[in-house]
Amino acid sequence: RLSLSVSGQGDIARIRTEMNRAAERIGSMGWHMQIFASPTQLALLLPLIRDCKVPIVLDHFAGGAALAEQITELLERP
Repeated sequence: RLSLSVSGQGDIARIRTEMNRAAERIGSMGWHMQIFASPTQLALLLPLIRDCKVPIVLDHFAGGAALAEQITELLERP
């Protein structure tokens, strides 16, 4: 679980590194990655989420209605 909202993490390069490292560790186990982030953080993460090698779960309603259209687009992807 990446708790970005709690940590206030906003450094996209660091988040990318953390996501890639986590995906490498859990990918072979068939696990998913859970992300808790603010709508602002999620907006920055959308390209990383699209490209992630493991399934992603967006915690706390994925930030509510603020990113509904973008989240719906992610859900429509394989």
